[in-house]
Amino acid sequence: KLLASDGQANQGFGYSVSLYNNTALIGAVNSNGGFGAAYVFTRSDTIWTQCQKLLPSDGGQYGFYGRSVSLTDIDAIIGAPTDGNRRGSVYVFKHTGLNWTEQQKIIASDGESDDLFGWSLSHNDNILAVGMMDSNTPGSVYIFNRNNTAWVEQTKIGAPDGIHGWGFGNAV
Repeated sequence: KLLASDGQANQGFGYSVSLYNNTALIGAVNSNGGFGAAYVFTRSDTIWTQCQKLLPSDGGQYGFYGRSVSLTDIDAIIGAPTDGNRRGSVYVFKHTGLNWTEQQKIIASDGESDDLFGWSLSHNDNILAVGMMDSNTPGSVYIFNRNNTAWVEQTKIGAPDGIHGWGFGNAV
């Protein structure tokens, strides 16, 4: 059973989870005074140990940071879909030595209020897909490619039927 070292009731610990080999990334959307947080745990034999708490450098309160998480050996990527007037954002942390350090904040190039960019996400070492879950639109998925050390937006995929509120981008 994994618990955050600073965990309290109603913090949403475990709201999202991503595993990669012997590492777990766990979102807690109401942690950190409502800002949200993500926790990194590593496993040695059968023992899981919390090794770091990842916080956004500029995340706004109630940004729902940790709503979505995705992990590889290189990156920990964390969605904050209600950040910036619900426009949404995604934070990229890079694994350097023993620590994870924030490398980039990603926003949609055409983002607007209430888009909820970062509602869902998934990635591998070179491709990142980010879902936008605005109920006033059909929804979208943005595709980013890694360009050296930065993620660069490549394309936006819209719902093929174009029906508003159907949740295209709810999960990727």
